[in-house]
Amino acid sequence: MKKLWDGIKGIYQLHLQIAPLMKELAEAHKENEALRLRLRELETKADIRSKVELRGRVYYLTEPLKGYSEGPFCALCLDEDGILITAMPGAVAGYWRCRRCERKRHA
Repeated sequence: MKKLWDGIKGIYQLHLQIAPLMKELAEAHKENEALRLRLRELETKADIRSKVELRGRVYYLTEPLKGYSEGPFCALCLDEDGILITAMPGAVAGYWRCRRCERKRHA
C-alpha cells in the first residue's frame, strides 16, 4: 500500500511540475500564431507594393491583383496603412477623393 501511495504522490508531483510548462507552451503557441498572421499581412502588403505604380498622386496596378480593379487607389492609404482603397472621381475633373480617409488629391 505504501508503494501505491508513493506512486500516486510521485505522479501528483510530476503533474505540478508539468502544469506551468503546459501553460507556457499554450502561450508560446498563441504568440506563434499571432506572429504568423502578422507575417502573412506583411507579405501581402509587400506583394501589393510590388504591383503598383504612382501616377500623379494616385496608384494604379501594374499587373492584375485578384479582387481589385486597375485603380486608381488612394496614395495616402497605401503609403500610410498599406491598403488599397479605390479613389473616386472628385467633383472637379482631375481630382480624386478617398472614401476612407476623405482626402482629396489632384491627379
